Amino acid sequence: MNNELLQVNGNEIVTTSLIVAETFNKDHKNVIRKIDSLIDQLEDSSILSRPHLFEKTEYDNTQNKPMPMYYMNRDGFTLLAMGFTGKEALEWKLKYIEAFNSMEKLIHSNGMIDKRSEIARLIIDTPTDKIPVIKELYSEYFSSTPAVGSLEYISDLNTGYTTWLNETGVSKEWLTSLPTSNIYNDYLRYCRDNRFLSMGKKTFYKTLEFDFGFNKKQKSDGYRYFISA
Repeated sequence: MNNELLQVNGNEIVTTSLIVAETFNKDHKNVIRKIDSLIDQLEDSSILSRPHLFEKTEYDNTQNKPMPMYYMNRDGFTLLAMGFTGKEALEWKLKYIEAFNSMEKLIHSNGMIDKRSEIARLIIDTPTDKIPVIKELYSEYFSSTPAVGSLEYISDLNTGYTTWLNETGVSKEWLTSLPTSNIYNDYLRYCRDNRFLSMGKKTFYKTLEFDFGFNKKQKSDGYRYFISA
């Protein structure tokens, strides 16, 4: 259940406006409208230090058209869900609370977030020829190919990514034949269907670029594609 409701985005455990709309049986555009309204109210608030609750991003709909979407952390979800009423809504609120609690307990008990930050700092301060040593010591935080730049958020994300590559037979030819957004959506569907944690779009693209030696280029159809560097 946790993997169906939550994702890891940067240092935070989050859900998305799409997932919230689906689970609470709401129209996504209305959820977006409500979040926009909450953000406006927060900006007009007299509180000097406003918390970061929502992060606007995009997803591609079935017509490959970019559409707005929000990531939200636990506090953002709590604020949004205050307006959802009814017995079924209460049950879903409790499921989200349980999912957030379980995920936070798992991550913090294993020290995953703290260790990830430590490794990232090590990489910044380490000469390029010494980075393979870090990769060997902390192999679970890296993707499976020799490229050392693709540090993952946590090992569970690496598992979903590498399993997607291996079980679906992802090839360099396939990756360069489709818009990058289509590839990410395929990866997301795989993770959701198999209950893996999924990485954010930017990290997913960067990981593929590192692992396959890609750059991204916008073509005449208006979409971005991976191309060999």
